[in-house]
Amino acid sequence: DESFVEAQIQLAEGLAEKGDVSEAIFILREVENLSRNNFFSHTALGDLLRSEEKFSLALQEYSSALGLIRGKKIETSWVTYFFRGICYQELGDWDRARNDYLKALDISPGQPEVLNYLGYSLIERKEELDQALTMIEKAIERDPESGYIVDSLAWGLFKLGRYEEALRPMKKAFDLLPFDPIINDHLGDILWNNGDKKGAKLYWKRSLSFNPKEEEISKIRKKIKYGYD
Repeated sequence: DESFVEAQIQLAEGLAEKGDVSEAIFILREVENLSRNNFFSHTALGDLLRSEEKFSLALQEYSSALGLIRGKKIETSWVTYFFRGICYQELGDWDRARNDYLKALDISPGQPEVLNYLGYSLIERKEELDQALTMIEKAIERDPESGYIVDSLAWGLFKLGRYEEALRPMKKAFDLLPFDPIINDHLGDILWNNGDKKGAKLYWKRSLSFNPKEEEISKIRKKIKYGYD
């Protein structure tokens, strides 16, 4: 019964919001045992597994969901392609990730989250920087108050060597998300390359106080000690 499946998905989502992700996953697994051909149970389980950074398992669920709608153009399926792309990227398969991002944009052009994610990823990979910046600018037009998207614009300008131009959007991103470790780190980098070394170290230290990812901590500490390399 479709109403039963929908109720179980809502129950699982509620449990996940309360922090009981393992029980939520168990419920969705049970739903799949009863109804393996349900697009929404696959995507809901994929979302939970992705939130737990179980990207290989999440990828399987998203692929199963998309396999059920092959040949059909469903407006909301852009989200599934987007999230599957994130899984591919986390697993090191950039070509498939990029294809999924582009498919998401083909289904729903102008989605700011996808434009930003793809643009930022290209910047981090040092690929097609001008095109990436254009994507991020389009994302900002759609969502001008997103601190993460504004940060991406600043970071793109920074990667292009336009340090002074990057400062204004970087400060706006900080105003929008002052406690984000990545944004504080980026602001430090941009300040350093604009000659404000004291200010840069201040924001790098702030970044450390907001629990950045483990792999970023040593990089930030190195910058505090030696400056931006």
